Amino acid sequence: MIKTDNDHLATGSILSHYRIERVIGRGGFGITYLAEDITDQTKVAIKEYFPVAVATRETDGRVCSKSLAEKDVHQFDWGLTRFRKEVLTLAKFDHENLVPVLYFFEALGTVYMVMPFVEGESLKLYLFKHSVITEQELLKIVLPLLDGLETMHRVGYLHRDIKPDNILIREDGRPMLLDFGSTRQAMGARTPAMTVVLTPGYAPIEQSYQDSSRQGPWTDIFSMGAVMYYVVTGKKPTPATSRILAVSESEPDPLPSLLDIGKGKYRKQFLSAIEHALRVSDKDRPRTVDEWRKELLGEKEIPLREKANDSAIVGAERKIISGRVVKVMLLGLGALLGMGLLVWNGAWLMIQLAEDKRISEEPHQSLSSPSLVASQSFEPEMVSIPAGSFMMGSPTSEWGRDDDEGPVPRVGAGAIIPGEYKVTVGKFFLGKYEVTVGEFRAFVSASGYRTEKECFNWDASSNQWITQMDGDWRNLGFPQTDRHPVACVSWNDAQAYTRWLSKKTGKSYRLPTEAEWEYAARAGTTALWYWGKNEKSACQYANVADETVGPNGYVWIEKGECNDGYFFSAPVGSFRPNGFGLYDMLGNVWEWTCSEYGEKYAGKEQECSSNSDQGGGKRVLRGSSWSNGLWLMRVADREKYSPHLRYGNLGFRVARD
Repeated sequence: MIKTDNDHLATGSILSHYRIERVIGRGGFGITYLAEDITDQTKVAIKEYFPVAVATRETDGRVCSKSLAEKDVHQFDWGLTRFRKEVLTLAKFDHENLVPVLYFFEALGTVYMVMPFVEGESLKLYLFKHSVITEQELLKIVLPLLDGLETMHRVGYLHRDIKPDNILIREDGRPMLLDFGSTRQAMGARTPAMTVVLTPGYAPIEQSYQDSSRQGPWTDIFSMGAVMYYVVTGKKPTPATSRILAVSESEPDPLPSLLDIGKGKYRKQFLSAIEHALRVSDKDRPRTVDEWRKELLGEKEIPLREKANDSAIVGAERKIISGRVVKVMLLGLGALLGMGLLVWNGAWLMIQLAEDKRISEEPHQSLSSPSLVASQSFEPEMVSIPAGSFMMGSPTSEWGRDDDEGPVPRVGAGAIIPGEYKVTVGKFFLGKYEVTVGEFRAFVSASGYRTEKECFNWDASSNQWITQMDGDWRNLGFPQTDRHPVACVSWNDAQAYTRWLSKKTGKSYRLPTEAEWEYAARAGTTALWYWGKNEKSACQYANVADETVGPNGYVWIEKGECNDGYFFSAPVGSFRPNGFGLYDMLGNVWEWTCSEYGEKYAGKEQECSSNSDQGGGKRVLRGSSWSNGLWLMRVADREKYSPHLRYGNLGFRVARD
């Protein structure tokens, strides 16, 4: 039974096998409840994905987007997927100083993460009761937490919200890190309606950038150093914004020196190590937890501060900030909402990034050199795909799996095991490459077809997705040739192209069904990706969000650990093909299929929807794109959009019988 109390679940509500008792915490991105496991009467903490800026709760308890506008729904869904991924990542950690994830489940349109309810008190309260903390006592708290952070950093995960309130001291004295902030940071950078509130004094300056490429282990090290500063002095550090403003005006750093405050109470090396962690420039801090740990213990010398790095933060050394000049301006409260501003120390902090260098879009040498052979110059080259059967979707154990990647469950004889769905596909032909700009241009020139002038596209000046009212397939905001895949085309545009091509050639061209697409992409494989399980091989086979640096020094938040040389789309055929000889089935641009979306596989995935714009609901797109990480690059991943929408990373390839 679900009951609501304003925007949260009411006491007594039953979720899965948990009974809600009360709200014990809330923030801009979620609500945390104290609950009881009704199977064994143990207490748990349940965190609910509920981003207040874009979400609302229905009277039946369901959580959904506040607006039905396509972009708002997309932002809510993106955050939900991001939260789900974070839960899956946290569930992998098995460390006594990191809060464990016991279980997670989906209900009421959102995701819930279940953690043990641990008795204890925050470090802030602990310090209130223990006014004097010795160096050894402080190390007894900090060193185990550093071990936990190191475990996270090894897999590329950052905490991003370390502060005294997020450190729990258990009844037996052991510390634990709580309340990870990665989803908040990612959504705040992506969603204009969301304002990421950073804790002044504990957050380094690089967390204010929409470009997260400046963040790394040193970001968490700064925050942990700020916590230690608070323990030693009883006061939180001077906010990074104030320190940067002082440096910009050639004034001394306003952060009081620990060497003066802690003299005679703590070792000089120990205090210097804390100050090293708190240096304003990220380039001036320890690069790894292990490096900083050795400094704290006196096992490693501390490098001298490089003054040039401080002035780099305000623009004197451009090379430090990856080709950007950073101008800091404090604005009055209430000004310029929705422009990517951040609340910091009671004022709006706006970071202006002035472009200093351009992305390199030099031709990327193809790993294989296909020759385009077609019966006519405007006709795509096709590959014959043999008939066969395969298991469609993903097993329930697959990393990053979504619930829509399996069939409608059945009971009784012939019951379907969740995640298993055998599909038989007849022989058909599929485009060797995604339809190119040149091929689409030939269609437009010959037919006079016009697409609408509106595209949801990546804006290099602000490093975010925006609606470009004058954007279309000709104007994507980055260099492209006739060999690049056409993008910013709707499902309706793709259907118009196939109708023209069919009439022009006398052959029956169409979009592939969703089942045909996955069968062709897998090419007989069953792994996450058709090249296998090696993440670092991705850049040989797919144009994926990776370590390639984009405009203004931007690097993707979710990225593969490789560099394919392209930030935006790549000319078709630039990467290795799959087993059927098909190129870019994963990455480069998302691809429309002809199938209508169903929440579970029940037959629609093997059919083409109506050619009418009004026929059916949303259409399925597959294959991910240049702007997505590997978890969306899985062969089984599926997305859905309305047939009239156009995105700068969305194109198509053709099929025919």
